[in-house]
Amino acid sequence: MLRNLVWFVLGTSMLSNLSVLIKKFDWGTVPDWVGALGTIAAVAAVALQINSEHRWSTKKKKENSRPLFVVLNKFMIPQNATIWSSFSRIDDTGFDWTEVQLVNNNFARDVFVDIRGKISKLKSDGNSYEYVNERRLISIPGIDASAILLDTHDMLVDNIIMFYKTPANEFNEMVLTQKGHVFRTPEYFNSTDDCKVKQKYYAYKNEVEHLGSLKLGTRMSDGTVVGSYVVTADDKFFNDRQFMKQFNDKVKRNNKMLKLYREYNNLNSPSDKGTSDKKRK
Repeated sequence: MLRNLVWFVLGTSMLSNLSVLIKKFDWGTVPDWVGALGTIAAVAAVALQINSEHRWSTKKKKENSRPLFVVLNKFMIPQNATIWSSFSRIDDTGFDWTEVQLVNNNFARDVFVDIRGKISKLKSDGNSYEYVNERRLISIPGIDASAILLDTHDMLVDNIIMFYKTPANEFNEMVLTQKGHVFRTPEYFNSTDDCKVKQKYYAYKNEVEHLGSLKLGTRMSDGTVVGSYVVTADDKFFNDRQFMKQFNDKVKRNNKMLKLYREYNNLNSPSDKGTSDKKRK
């Protein structure tokens, strides 16, 4: 009871003193309040603008650091070209390769390449061939200014997906589709605009590491091959007997097709047809 009385007396005294202070305090005029509020609003606006410009600058920096590529089908391999393959050995050198060339100075690092398509395989009867699905997963430490070749030999490529990190530590994805042996314009995606790109990057990373620990450099039952092997097209590579055999076979086929093409044009050429009509007369 005594405690409550003490608190009542103290509370009454504090309220009395507070009312006296409020009366003595100079609260200023309405224009003063308007000016003060305007100053606070201006400071807040400047802070928001600085924050917005910082975000814009960071985003622009990421955009400017994204690698851009040109991807082409390559028939002949240039001397000293670098070939990245999922196979431990390229016994069958083939001719259909895919060249990846960086067109700016933004190097890609920690690259994972997923190549999907079909290969020709001898049927069990041993008399005919069929197309079966094949998937080649290749991990590459980085891609710089020098062009590289992806091992797509003897493969009808449907699409190529590349995941990589940019110099700004952003995760990027490039998707390529092929139609009629010609690659379409690459599509690019980034983790800044789409958080799923980062998730997919690590999903590929985990898949490559897991499958690679099982069977590295060999074809699995589902047609998947995982590896990270680099081959340089030096003199030894070009002097390989298998390479020379395939080269000669390819030249023979091309000459045969050229001969048939010329014969067809001669048969359907108007000038030749007019000459033959004159000879008949």
